[in-house]
Amino acid sequence: MTVQTPDLFQYRDIEYDVVGVSNGELFDEYSLDVELVSPSTSCARGYQAIFRIADHHLVVNTLLLCVYREGPANPAEPGPLILGAEASDPSRFSEGWDYQYNDLDHRLDYSGGVLIGDGFVPEFIMPLCQPRAWDFINVSELIFYRGILVEQFDRTAEVAEIRRQAGSPRTRTDRSELLWGAQLDRFIRGSFAEEYRV
Repeated sequence: MTVQTPDLFQYRDIEYDVVGVSNGELFDEYSLDVELVSPSTSCARGYQAIFRIADHHLVVNTLLLCVYREGPANPAEPGPLILGAEASDPSRFSEGWDYQYNDLDHRLDYSGGVLIGDGFVPEFIMPLCQPRAWDFINVSELIFYRGILVEQFDRTAEVAEIRRQAGSPRTRTDRSELLWGAQLDRFIRGSFAEEYRV
C-alpha cells in the first residue's frame, strides 16, 4: 500500500506530522454525515485533518475532503456544510481534494496521547511504511484529557536513542550493543507516556 497522507498538527508556530495516537482516532470522519472517497492511493480514507490547540483545547482547524457524488463531478457545485462551515473554492488548492474547510476550530473530546514530529529523516524509513515517531528529529508528546491539553513532553532525545538503537539500515553499525526484537519494542513503549501504534 502507498504511504498515506498524514494528518498535521499546528503547535507553537510549527506544522508537525501526527505520527502516533494512543487512543483511537483524533477525529471521527463518520460525524461529518457525508460519504468520503479516496482522492488518490495516498489517502484511502478520503480526508486530511489539521489540528491545533485553541484555549488549551484540542480542535480540528482545517479539513480537506473528497466527497462521493453520483454522476460526473461539477466543479461549480458548492460543497456540503461541514461542522456548520462552508467550503473554500476547491480550485485554490491541489492534490485532488474536492473541498477545504478552514478556521473550523471544532473542539474534540479526545483523551490520550498524540505524538507529533518535525524534521523527517528519510534514511530510516522502511519502504512503503508509514513514518514512525523516530523517523523525525523533533518529536513532542501531547497528553489530552477530554480534549484539554494536560501535559507536554519533548521526546526528541528518546527518538534519537531509538534511532541509535535500531541502527540505520544504510550503515554498517556495530550491532553488538544494540537492542533487538522484543527488547527494542519494550524500550520504545517505555519511552512514551502512553502506548502508541507505531
